[in-house]
Amino acid sequence: MAISSGLTAEQIGQVQALVDARNYGGAWAQLAQFGDAYADNAYDVVGRPDTPAGDFYGELVEQHWNNTAGEGAYEQYFDQVTELHLNNYIDQLNKTGEWPSTQFIESSYRNSVEFFGMPATTAFDAIFTQSIGDATQGYYDWWDALDMEEGRVEPSNVFDHIPFDEAVSTLANDILDTLTSLWEQGDLQQWSLAEWLGIDGFNQYMNQFIQDLDRDLDLDEFWGSLNGDINNILNDMNLTWDQFLDWVEPPPRRDPLALDLDGDGIETLAADGYSGVLFDQNGDGIKRATGWVASDDGLLVLDRNGNGTIDNGTELFGNNTPTADGTAADGLSALADLDTNLDGRIDASDAQFANLNVWRDLNSDGISQADELFTLNDLGITSLNTGGTLDVNTDLGNGNSVINEGTFTWSDGSQGDMADLALQEQDIYREFTDEVTLSAEIEALPDLVATGPVRDLREAMSLDTSGNLTTLVTQYSATTSRAGQLSLLDNLLLTWAESSGFETSPGEGWPVVKYQFDGIDEATQPEAYAAALDKIRVMETFNGQLFFDHTLTNGGRDNITFSVSDESDPSSPTGLRTTYQITVPAAQLALLEESHLALSQYAYQSLAMQTRLSEFSDSIGLTFDGTTLALDFTAVEAAMQARVDANPVDGVVDMLEFINFTSDNMADSGWEPWDFVGDVIQSVPITDEIQAVIDAIGFLYVAPSDVIDATHTGTVEDEVLLGNQFNDTINAGSGDDLLKGYEGNDTLNGGDGADRLEGGDGNDTLNGGDGADILLGGAGDDILGGTSNNEIYGGGNIYEGGTGNDLLRGTYYGDTYRFNLGDGQDTIRENGPTSQADTLTFGAGVANDQLWFSQSENDLEVSVVGTSDKITINDWYSSTSYQVEELELMDGSVLLNAQVQQLVDAMAAFNPPPLGQLELSADEHAALDGIIAASWQ
Repeated sequence: MAISSGLTAEQIGQVQALVDARNYGGAWAQLAQFGDAYADNAYDVVGRPDTPAGDFYGELVEQHWNNTAGEGAYEQYFDQVTELHLNNYIDQLNKTGEWPSTQFIESSYRNSVEFFGMPATTAFDAIFTQSIGDATQGYYDWWDALDMEEGRVEPSNVFDHIPFDEAVSTLANDILDTLTSLWEQGDLQQWSLAEWLGIDGFNQYMNQFIQDLDRDLDLDEFWGSLNGDINNILNDMNLTWDQFLDWVEPPPRRDPLALDLDGDGIETLAADGYSGVLFDQNGDGIKRATGWVASDDGLLVLDRNGNGTIDNGTELFGNNTPTADGTAADGLSALADLDTNLDGRIDASDAQFANLNVWRDLNSDGISQADELFTLNDLGITSLNTGGTLDVNTDLGNGNSVINEGTFTWSDGSQGDMADLALQEQDIYREFTDEVTLSAEIEALPDLVATGPVRDLREAMSLDTSGNLTTLVTQYSATTSRAGQLSLLDNLLLTWAESSGFETSPGEGWPVVKYQFDGIDEATQPEAYAAALDKIRVMETFNGQLFFDHTLTNGGRDNITFSVSDESDPSSPTGLRTTYQITVPAAQLALLEESHLALSQYAYQSLAMQTRLSEFSDSIGLTFDGTTLALDFTAVEAAMQARVDANPVDGVVDMLEFINFTSDNMADSGWEPWDFVGDVIQSVPITDEIQAVIDAIGFLYVAPSDVIDATHTGTVEDEVLLGNQFNDTINAGSGDDLLKGYEGNDTLNGGDGADRLEGGDGNDTLNGGDGADILLGGAGDDILGGTSNNEIYGGGNIYEGGTGNDLLRGTYYGDTYRFNLGDGQDTIRENGPTSQADTLTFGAGVANDQLWFSQSENDLEVSVVGTSDKITINDWYSSTSYQVEELELMDGSVLLNAQVQQLVDAMAAFNPPPLGQLELSADEHAALDGIIAASWQ
């Protein structure tokens, strides 16, 4: 279906005038203002000013043209190609009055490029199309990135027969060249990560090439997960909710009629959340996770509205099938409704027989395709029996069962099995079938993913005619403190849940449901009681499941008592007023609290990241050093510091929460914020609110006002433990911990787990304990050591003594020792009797001809010529067990322990160069260069 442009001749003339004036950017900009999605991107390609998209695409197109059509091709031909392409575009608008299709755009682009003698591979969009297909082992269309209207898409690609292999690799190099150029011009640094991610197609295009080139920066995954991981929350929330339920309203089961088509019994698939089938079983416009029929069997269906697809459960045969007298009780009764001659079977003599189909969901996606719908004649089925064996309740596994058994007849007269299935349904996992149009006002507000019958937050606000939810979210977004947002959260969740219209159990309707909670007296604690009821309402709604079964009678289980009473009430449908009285003990109440807390934490964290903490995420920038693209957090720390300066309590809370909420995503980003945090937090009094956040994120901070030279102990969780200016002793627990001593002569004990210990200033003792640990001494004369049990984590430690004269005590396993210029005089005491190799690495500025090797009694000394820097390896000459197997430089060259002695012997003929002489003398070079080169590989 073509899309009318709606442009007048005058408007098209305005665009033509801009082209005639050679204002090509202005022409594309004018078309973009008229609503053309392609023109909006084309404006970027010609270099939209003062935007990251214009910087990126403008530079990238130039690089790509010059690399595919020859140096200077961009300067010579780009404007001419753009003018020809624009004129073709305008001619098409004049002829058809429609926005040009994707096929026309590609044809015009290719023809314009080739008209000036350049290869078709210069055509930028086409290369991207093919490149993304190669990079993702799939196919990605450029028009998808531009959100072009479906009616403009003509899948026929005029570039299909061009060999792209060389051009694709060229484009990957073009991207690196572009980033290098933008970095050198200073354009890359001026845009934040948020602004870069706003570029059409940036994630789709850039991420793939960065990954292919071993640039480990998954921007899309990083950015998306900043706003919370709903799947983990769902698991936590649903697990504790299921434990809380006692007389739960039985999970709804749907009973469509299924046929065994291959004679091996009816096979089913389990309901599997968002990973399995979602289908609208009851026709309410919500697809829910459901058990399903395997692809070798089929569901009996009737396309009642004649649209060629099976839309929902009303077109199956089950308890949602409409019948002449209402809704069927099950699949067999729904089938019987079609028996017009009342002979107990549906065959060619019945009016609807020819319209019946069997749906084999061949790809198990819950969406019917034309090639999945088979007529009964296609399958050789002559009749379906409306009777059968009822209430067999046969367990099929996977949470599904057979309710009733029936049969059908093949064309050869044999019988096949047919059954009413009770398919498990998971109401918490759902997808709405309609689309909700969002206003600009709603789009500007934060969004949250919901579960069960609750709409995602923006959709819920759009559909809430009262406006209460929008008012609450607006108020929440404008609240700038943690305490303020937490005070609004419970009411926001309740209002959000109520917007779904789901009928929850507590209340004075029919029947009356009253709760009594152990430890909460309704008369004396009305607020606590009301809060508990609200949590039940919220959790019932977000799970799409009531707390109890209305069909139960008096009784009790697990200390929960349950009673039913009836009183006369003429206003009720039955003339009786039924009251359910449920008493919930403390253990079950705790599970309710835990489930509600999981939902609250998800909502709070996601909303915080989109509101008061968004300044920090928006401040993340990009850096590029010519080879590596990385995230830049300089502006983030500046924003944090400014917030602390303006309001110390709120600023520290916001800083800590942002780091906590993004810690998983930041793990590989290169950002190590704790030095910055330590400096900031030492200048701020630790209030109760700050301490609450510290406790919540597993962060132990030894405040300056604490007892001098005190001992502080962590827990089994993964924690951050920061010391102060005194002589701290910090003992970590069994988690993977970060310990930082800062000033003073500190003792840091990592305990179990893979820990990182940083001594800071002072003469510190760092003991990694069990696990593969990183020990960084910092300034001062430090002792760094581990234990012999690192094997349980599969490796040894990483040691870096820092400045000062340090002792580095190795483990029985493969340790890595780092030594940098200016580190002083360190000693390695190796203990490795195993075959795992130890490595001594030298930092930047150390070349192979700057290391001087000598023997001192049983020790090996390796000095940096002309400096006082030296590293001594104790007992090198006593046993190979005490040797470091590999010495490595920054350029990757390696010296094996077996080659060390020839350097010691050769250098023994000379005195080491004196302090200040940073290079070997001419005589030393002449005598040693050959053996140095031969030893280092």
